[in-house]
Amino acid sequence: MVTKKDSYSFLLFLPSFFLVAYFSYIWRDYQLDDALIYLRYIKNFQEGHGLVYNREINLMD
Repeated sequence: MVTKKDSYSFLLFLPSFFLVAYFSYIWRDYQLDDALIYLRYIKNFQEGHGLVYNREINLMD
């Protein structure tokens, strides 16, 4: 059985859900700089250059 309290809870949940869905849609292409840094480390590691950010710089000369 649905009570008035359950109806009010649902009515409070619904706008919150739509706000989260709306902002998630708007910011879907937003990327943090940290994520791009990690992706560059992973790419260099997969290409066999080790865990380096800039593979052109050799600090062990």
